[in-house]
Amino acid sequence: MDMEVENTGSQCFEYALALKPHVAVTDIEQPCVKLVGLDDCVYLDYILHQTKQRVCFASGGSGNTSRLKGPTNRVYLNSKRPTGVEVGTGCTVYVHDRTVQSMRGCTDRVVWNSWEPDSFRWYAGLGIGTLGKLVRLEPE
Repeated sequence: MDMEVENTGSQCFEYALALKPHVAVTDIEQPCVKLVGLDDCVYLDYILHQTKQRVCFASGGSGNTSRLKGPTNRVYLNSKRPTGVEVGTGCTVYVHDRTVQSMRGCTDRVVWNSWEPDSFRWYAGLGIGTLGKLVRLEPE
């Protein structure tokens, strides 16, 4: 998968870009399923307040951000370390900007799970993008 943004107009514009894949896990409620690489990051939490996101800090070593424990919709800003999901089998699936050519330089991470009864236990959403700072694209 690849993405391309082209400005065919005569004025510059700004945009955000993200890929939001679902990572299959054994069971999101088990301790062996967790996020890695997101400690010590600033993030926007869209669940704490639906209409105005809250800025939070994932302190290192706290363990509070390493597992999803309910409905989650967060954007971790400017993550510089490898980030991934330990899926519960001893394997970790990583997302990084080297995977997709058009995503180079995208350091924001999106983490989500709707926690809906029929599906939440079997996936962890972990995406990549540029959401905290919009990309400016000049005309033509």
